[in-house]
Amino acid sequence: MLLRTDTARFLLTARHVVEGYRGKLVAALGAPNGQNPTDITHWRIIDESRALDVATIEVPRGFDERSIGKVSLRATIPLARAQQGDSVTFFGFPGLHRRHETEPRGVRLALDGFSDFVVSASERGFVIADERGERQVFEYVEGLPPLGPTGGVSGAGVFVRRGDALALCGVVYEGSPGTDAWFWAAHADFLRADGTLDHTRIPPGR
Repeated sequence: MLLRTDTARFLLTARHVVEGYRGKLVAALGAPNGQNPTDITHWRIIDESRALDVATIEVPRGFDERSIGKVSLRATIPLARAQQGDSVTFFGFPGLHRRHETEPRGVRLALDGFSDFVVSASERGFVIADERGERQVFEYVEGLPPLGPTGGVSGAGVFVRRGDALALCGVVYEGSPGTDAWFWAAHADFLRADGTLDHTRIPPGR
């Protein structure tokens, strides 16, 4: 997720996503269909937490996200914190719903949305599950197979409903398979305006 504050612009994602490309030749920032992805291999990692499974990556000053059809989300610090019973929403790109194409060469990403409830919360994070049987799944591309493995949603920003608005509150780092999947997310309110994390407030690692 691309965020901006008064003092910085950065990506907020899961640490294991960063670990997945660390040391590889190319890591790419995905773009909407029809746009070329952006190589972010050499973008600077601002901060990371193994305990939260969260990382932040600096967006270079000269990079214009509009050139790849993206916009940055204005983040008001401190961010919200999800609590048990809250209604939350997040969007991601499950691997099952990606299509590798040769013409034009690349990967076609299909965005899926999930709306559900927080069933438990700790000082480090929270769990999203469909215990009420009220989960809503939003698929924006027709003809996709039924949702199965949820790999690919790691790093998705989670938004909690506060009144009539949605406020950023977390980062997904794990999900189980299927439309009845459970999802685990880290609280995002450890984030500072400069993209660093307040490690003095982060509980010990898992």
